[in-house]
Amino acid sequence: MRSMARLLLVLVWITSTANLAHADVAATPDKVELVYQGQEGVWLRKDVAQHMLGDLRAVPLYQERIKLLEQSVTTQESLIITHARVTKLAQNEADQASSVLEDSISEAKACEEELHSWKHDAGLWFMIGAGVSAIVVLGGVLSMVSVTH
Repeated sequence: MRSMARLLLVLVWITSTANLAHADVAATPDKVELVYQGQEGVWLRKDVAQHMLGDLRAVPLYQERIKLLEQSVTTQESLIITHARVTKLAQNEADQASSVLEDSISEAKACEEELHSWKHDAGLWFMIGAGVSAIVVLGGVLSMVSVTH
């Protein structure tokens, strides 16, 4: 990220100085190479030099801005990761709830089918009870008849 910040800073500086190179070129050149007291250098027009000095003074502000933007990006990335985790957990919970609901529905259908099966038919049990009772009564009557004879 730091190399990206430096690249951005260089691009901002180049863009701002490139705009100066095209401004008011008619009277004098923007720069002239010269040698003064044995030192090589460049002469710049005063307005160009003032603009460049302003840009240099703004460098710490740009650096601070870049630092804040990097922190913001880091924070946003953390938020994205957190939201992805929360979304995954919510999806897992939804899947579990859906599974439990499907199991409950299946179990309710099975209970309902069991409730309506032949084993729970009241008429059937009444008939079985009546038949057994009739057999017992008939058996009792027959045994009493055979004992008395």
